[in-house]
Amino acid sequence: MKPPTPKASLLQLYTNGSLFTKATIERLRQMPPFTIDISCHSVTEEPFDWFTQVPESFRAFVRGLELLRNSGLPLTLKTKKAMNWRRGTRTLPDRDLLVHGQDLPAIHRLLIEAGFIQQIDGNPTYVSSQSTLALDLLSELWYLDEEGLVALWRRARTRLLRRLTVKQLISDDLLLYLTAYSVVHREHLSPSFFTDLLLLIEKEPPHWLTIAEEAIRCHLKIPLYNGLRQLARSNSTRIDIPSAVMQQLAPATLSEHVLECLFRRLVTTQSVPELGHFYSGSRNHQDAGRPGFAARSFPHRSS
Repeated sequence: MKPPTPKASLLQLYTNGSLFTKATIERLRQMPPFTIDISCHSVTEEPFDWFTQVPESFRAFVRGLELLRNSGLPLTLKTKKAMNWRRGTRTLPDRDLLVHGQDLPAIHRLLIEAGFIQQIDGNPTYVSSQSTLALDLLSELWYLDEEGLVALWRRARTRLLRRLTVKQLISDDLLLYLTAYSVVHREHLSPSFFTDLLLLIEKEPPHWLTIAEEAIRCHLKIPLYNGLRQLARSNSTRIDIPSAVMQQLAPATLSEHVLECLFRRLVTTQSVPELGHFYSGSRNHQDAGRPGFAARSFPHRSS
């Protein structure tokens, strides 16, 4: 087989990383692929080796991952954090915590002292010692700029959780985040997505027009449209989403129609293996949803 040429090929590499060597990395650096997707079957050795049925495969995976991280090559880590392989198919509760960036070192120390294990060195994702709880620490939301993040913190409500004072996203911001996460980040509308949104809307009725305006500002208009339309179709009791809001979110330009068509076909209740981060369409998935990204990915004819 002839090696791919820069003008004719878009190379995506799918691997578990266990066979990477310095020589392999150097070969890839000469002609970098569009992305390298690494499958992480577990964050500890025993369940990882059990899953692959290859002794010491976890250690080989860690060595390969370290080589890739230091190479500067485009890397996406694919994890199944909702699955606990050690206990079969029992769901592992997963919680996203939005925190201030300057608090990350202190939170890291507290979690380590409490027995949590950091999944990947340098990545603020932790699993409890008994693998019963996973925590993802977020210091930013990829679809918000710095000003938008400050405004989100300002809108958050203060609540007393036992003896702790915590901040809680208001329902409008939470609904937008849950939809963006499922549609843009996961590209899969799982049963929990519908359950969470139904419960949120039932307990804290959202301000639909405010959500629509924020989605448009954050370039999440079409993802929100796709998620809400799927939600309305899945709900037997029919959620009352104002028709004016759906009309406001509906695609209007050619690029929006193209994007809506792609989401409608790819982001459904059926998970597409290895789809991950489709909407990002770039080497750095954090670009997805940032102001201007949609225009750069699907430019208007006049631009």
